Parts: sequence; C-alpha cells; structure tokens
Amino acid sequence: MSSRSIAIGVAVLVAGALLGGGVQVAEGVFDLPDEVAALGAPWLVCAFAVGALARRRLVAAVAGALMLSTGTALYYAAIVYAYGAVEYATSMTVTWGSLAACAGAAMALAGAAWRTASGARGALLAGLPAAALAGEAVLLSFSWSGGFGGIALALELVAGVALVLLLSWRRVPVAQALASAAGLAIAFALVESEIRGVMRAAGWHGA
Repeated sequence: MSSRSIAIGVAVLVAGALLGGGVQVAEGVFDLPDEVAALGAPWLVCAFAVGALARRRLVAAVAGALMLSTGTALYYAAIVYAYGAVEYATSMTVTWGSLAACAGAAMALAGAAWRTASGARGALLAGLPAAALAGEAVLLSFSWSGGFGGIALALELVAGVALVLLLSWRRVPVAQALASAAGLAIAFALVESEIRGVMRAAGWHGA
C-alpha cells in the first residue's frame, strides 16, 4: 500500500471522526436540540465532496463509506461516554452504520461522476447534494417549528441553493441544475421519511 493511500485512508477516518464526534460536541457545547443532531443530509454532502476530490471511483466509494460509518460509530461512542447507553448505542451503530456506509458510498460515487459529467447528467449530479438538503428540510418542516430546529432547516435550504450554484458554475445551466435538484428533493424526502420511520420502529430515539 502506497504512502498516498495510507494518507488518504487516515484523512478519511479523521474526517469521519470529526463529523460524528463534532456533532456530539456541538450538541453539548451549544445546547442544541436533538433535532439538529439528527440531521442526515449534511453527512451526505460530505460524502459527495469526498467523491469529488477522489481520483478513482473505487477509492471514492470506499472513502465515502468509511467516512460516514466511522462518523456514525464515533457519534454513538460519544453517547456511550456521556450517558452509558451501551445497548442502544451498539444497536444504532450497527443499523445506522450500515445505512451510512451504503449512502456514503453512493454519494461519493456521484461526486466522482460529477467531476467529468456534462449536459443533463451533469445537471442531475450538480443538483444531487442540494436535493438531499432541500428534501430533508421540506420533510422535517412538517414536524419541526421554530427554535434551533427551524433555523437548521432554513440553513439547509440556503446551503442547497449555494451548492447548486457552485456545482453548476461554468459547467451546466443553473436553471437546469435547479430543476434537477427540485425533482430529486422529492425523492430524497420520501426515502428519508421511510428510513426514519423504520429506524424509529427499530428503537431509534432521534427526531
């Protein structure tokens, strides 16, 4: 294994640790509500970014899966440290960790494909991260209101628009990318609604 591969692997694991542990630290330091810590779309955007920076798609997929699964493990390790809920944390690490690995790999592959995509495909990929953010924001707006939760959802929408502009800049028409993001956002909202419902039935305490 080359030194570059080792460096990439270490960087991905550190990023995952910061992602998962950082959420828990921020929740305690800033007294954020559970709703904010339960947001999943920002994690998907991070996986997309990892894929966009990777040179090979296999590396992108592995890196995305590792980053999100590591982040999930650290997130629940912090819960064990703070509250001692070992059984709950172990169960959620396995279930959410498996889902996170699959989602991370898929989003990283999309990020890798975006690097060379153009036309309709480029517009679709440029709108994908924004769709994840917007879809989650729209879905959760039906059950969240005001406070930090409402602010977090508003920020997701703003970040989504910014991402569309950034990823489509000088590559594909912005209007086309925005249309793609709007359509994909509906799909993301439906899928996330189902996943959250299944996870709550499995014992998840998140929002």
